[in-house]
Amino acid sequence: MPKGQSKVPEQLSACGLLGPYILLTHGNGTTPEQASLLTSSGAYIVSTPDTEIFMASGADPVAFRNDLPLICLGADCHSCGPVNMMHQMQMALASDRATQNTKAFSSGHYPRKPRASIQAAFNLATIKAARAINMDKEIGSIAVGKLANLIIFGASSPSLGCAAENDPLTAIVRQAGVREVETVIVGGKVRKRDGVL
Repeated sequence: MPKGQSKVPEQLSACGLLGPYILLTHGNGTTPEQASLLTSSGAYIVSTPDTEIFMASGADPVAFRNDLPLICLGADCHSCGPVNMMHQMQMALASDRATQNTKAFSSGHYPRKPRASIQAAFNLATIKAARAINMDKEIGSIAVGKLANLIIFGASSPSLGCAAENDPLTAIVRQAGVREVETVIVGGKVRKRDGVL
């Protein structure tokens, strides 16, 4: 293994501890062999993009890797930046697109289509995060029988501009912050209304 390469997945597996009940954070530098081991065991990686970028975890965004299907987004620590999921989605998209664009440009090509989509980023922060903690039957998407955990964004915010009218999902993922959260409903109970807790 290269100097500094983590052997955590192999060590956990050797001790019989690697499975769907384990959440590993960051995952930068995960080798293809480790990705296969993690996937076959059912273990999730929780990517925290701002920490991975600002704390020198490496320029290897993992959130959108095709060989890591069991991944979601999370927030790590206040010392790195905002710990809200809108920020994490924005950082994940930006870091992945920057990395992919750099690879394309260095090979003499213009990037044609980003690997990371808006929908994929949203799913990493919602349904895939719920799956990671084995709560996707209760939360992570809107469906009959699930808990009513909802966030309502103020579409008239200057931060969202006309994006909210044309593509609300893109407005949330790419532009929204905590200031745009007008209403929060948890388990059917309103916890924040009109911007006030």
